[in-house]
Amino acid sequence: MPDLSAPEDIEYSDGPDSFHILSVGESSIASIGVDSQAHGIAGFLAAHLKSRSQSNYSYEVIAKSGYTAEKVKDRLLSKISSSRADLIVIGLGANDAFKLSTPKKWHENVVYIISHLQEKFSAKVPIVFINMPPITDFPIFTTLLKFFVSNQLGILKSELVNIVSKRENVFFMDNNLNTQVFMKKYNLQDKVFDDFYSDGVHPSKITYSIWAKEIIEFLDKECIIKC
Repeated sequence: MPDLSAPEDIEYSDGPDSFHILSVGESSIASIGVDSQAHGIAGFLAAHLKSRSQSNYSYEVIAKSGYTAEKVKDRLLSKISSSRADLIVIGLGANDAFKLSTPKKWHENVVYIISHLQEKFSAKVPIVFINMPPITDFPIFTTLLKFFVSNQLGILKSELVNIVSKRENVFFMDNNLNTQVFMKKYNLQDKVFDDFYSDGVHPSKITYSIWAKEIIEFLDKECIIKC
């Protein structure tokens, strides 16, 4: 797997009264593949929301490339410095699939993360688990590896669907990401497949921007922020 550094600008604020987004997870949240969190999911999510509402936004990114749900639970939750959150975005699953985490262990760790965040902030704060990465799209993966890991990812997805179905204000974007769909939906026919990946695995700037738009579309659909 490519070993790229994560941007270090993990906090941003428009002011003390800003709508605050807390982002937690693995490389997709850490913005691996771009040079600034402003060009990752948290940054684009705040920018897209601000452009349509003219409100102030802030974010904190607590994420690490290569981390499973267990490592997030054990090593990252204690590093959260935010004193409040209005929206919590979580990206997990890829590393648990690569490392063959059992559904039982995955379930235990995810439930712990949810419970910890709800106790720290409030059960009223919406928690959104974003889409799991599109393993079958990764250019550098072999066909066999794509098949094996995507099957494992499917097992974890099913378990996550079960977890969030039993909890208030916890959501999961369980639809599959697809580059071809992105190209058609956002009129990007001038792009080629490799434009969506920085290194064959991690998203590029354009992919993070589109992914953030997909998250906003989900927030609107579920009336998570404003209806």
